[in-house]
Amino acid sequence: MISAYQQVRGGAQVLHEEALLLVVALANAAGLGFERFMTHFAPHLRVGLQNYEEVQVCLTTTRMVGDLCTALEGRIAGYCDAQRIQ
Repeated sequence: MISAYQQVRGGAQVLHEEALLLVVALANAAGLGFERFMTHFAPHLRVGLQNYEEVQVCLTTTRMVGDLCTALEGRIAGYCDAQRIQ
């Protein structure tokens, strides 16, 4: 869904709030199992955190970090390094 939205927006690095909420729900349901998706999702998470011009998306992404911390427990630390999620 995130990739499709980016294609519609001309390939711009943008996120849609509903897509983020879907990912949060998936992470909460999957718990530690969500870690297998983090390598694919982490770059999108970074874009959302850097997208301060889209206030709602940035706020949703910021809240999402807390949900991911809960779902992934201590394993979120490996995704906090900016070099790993580029």
